[in-house]
Amino acid sequence: MGIYVSLDDFYFETHRLVESVESLYELGYRVFLLDEVHRYGWWSKDLKQLYDDYEDIQIIATGSSILDISKGNADLSRRASVYHLHGLSFREYLNFQKNINLPKLSLEEILNKHQILASEILDTFNFDSDFQNYMRFGYFPYFLESKNAYHQGISYLQKPEKIYLQNPNFIYVFSPEMANIGSVRETFFLNQLSAVHSVTAPKFGDFMVDDTYVFEVGGASKTTDQLRGIPHSYLALDIEGGSNRRVPLWLFGMLY
Repeated sequence: MGIYVSLDDFYFETHRLVESVESLYELGYRVFLLDEVHRYGWWSKDLKQLYDDYEDIQIIATGSSILDISKGNADLSRRASVYHLHGLSFREYLNFQKNINLPKLSLEEILNKHQILASEILDTFNFDSDFQNYMRFGYFPYFLESKNAYHQGISYLQKPEKIYLQNPNFIYVFSPEMANIGSVRETFFLNQLSAVHSVTAPKFGDFMVDDTYVFEVGGASKTTDQLRGIPHSYLALDIEGGSNRRVPLWLFGMLY
């Protein structure tokens, strides 16, 4: 049997996790889904002890603060596999929102076959509405609960200096009616690519991917003038379908 336990519950202000697991173990529970572990001060020590004490249990622990999790003072390196869960890609958003099950694409497929791929995939969703909705509220899956309250849930953030935010939804938190579309596009590109590729800032162009490909991100009117003479360079444009080195921006949302 399995059980879900949220460690930010007031119960764990005065009770240890190891004691709770011991009681649940006697009742037959062997799978423990522990959420918000960073809110519980003893989380790393207790997980280490549970791993050492019980050979037949499975623990899945999640937390939303990577800083607090990385500061855990018990050595879990040999006992735990750590998985960083990215927000939804555009492909995953379409799956959740419209029940469209599209395959993941490699960067090479997108660059070499984007005209064919875009033509095929565009038949499955509405580019004008679905892509813009993803930019506004599609990165975190709790849009399924309430789109109206979506931005309220992440409004605790403070506006930073001139840097890229983690995903384009945050831009609409700070400026819901006057979001800079250029920043939205570049943030989307960086977010989707950096989940599965190395993305750096090149001398020319907006982004370099895997130390090989150079990209300029923009709208339909952007030309290749800024990329003239740069090998392996492409335009990632906010368009439905592309041609040659003009690649639809939304296609990079199919990478994972």
